[in-house]
Amino acid sequence: MAVAAAAAIAAAAAISVASAAFALFAALTPLVGPAWSAAIVAGVFAVIVLIAGLIARARAAGRERRHEAAPDASLVQKAVELAKDHPLIATGVALGAGVYALRNPKLVAAVVAAFMEGRNSKT
Repeated sequence: MAVAAAAAIAAAAAISVASAAFALFAALTPLVGPAWSAAIVAGVFAVIVLIAGLIARARAAGRERRHEAAPDASLVQKAVELAKDHPLIATGVALGAGVYALRNPKLVAAVVAAFMEGRNSKT
């Protein structure tokens, strides 16, 4: 349900951007002509994309600073943190690993054997 809502919001945003571009073009055409109107619309939206990119970069830098303060985590902790931050990517990776495991049962047997051997050596 959440994916459908996100898709609907993305579609509404795309329609809004296209409508805003057309409205700006229509407003500028009588003043400067169609060629200059198209150039101005492209410039305005390029500036909007630039601002959005700068905001995204600033947020990413803030996340990097937060992660740098944390001590080195194990591979499992990093995987869990990645799954929490990006659940759709984690779901895709899990599904891909499941399909790969179904197609390669020898690999699954080797992993299980190695896991059990590691447990037996610890006791």
